[in-house]
Amino acid sequence: MDYRDTRADRLLLQLAKTEGMLDIIQSTIQPLAGYDQQRQMDLIGTFSAYNHYQGNVSQTARALNLHRQSLLYRLRKIESLTGLSLIDPDDLFLLELCVRTYRMGAAEYDDI
Repeated sequence: MDYRDTRADRLLLQLAKTEGMLDIIQSTIQPLAGYDQQRQMDLIGTFSAYNHYQGNVSQTARALNLHRQSLLYRLRKIESLTGLSLIDPDDLFLLELCVRTYRMGAAEYDDI
């Protein structure tokens, strides 16, 4: 890996250190992380896979080895817990930004 390849990650880490961004990350991720911890469902991983496959439910379900209806349930649960829409590009961007910064600095978000 080249140092230039980490530019986006370095930017996200710097952004995540700001107080306002930390609040946004925590308020967005906390409901998902709490639900994941209680129900062992991995909604954060589900969202990452869904976003990786660009919203293709069939491909995401296959990749996660889930029934399509189970995946749709998880996606609706993500929307209800975060108050974000997975069909709104701005909401998708915000959720992806929060998930990526959370994963990169998960140790710093132990209280989530």
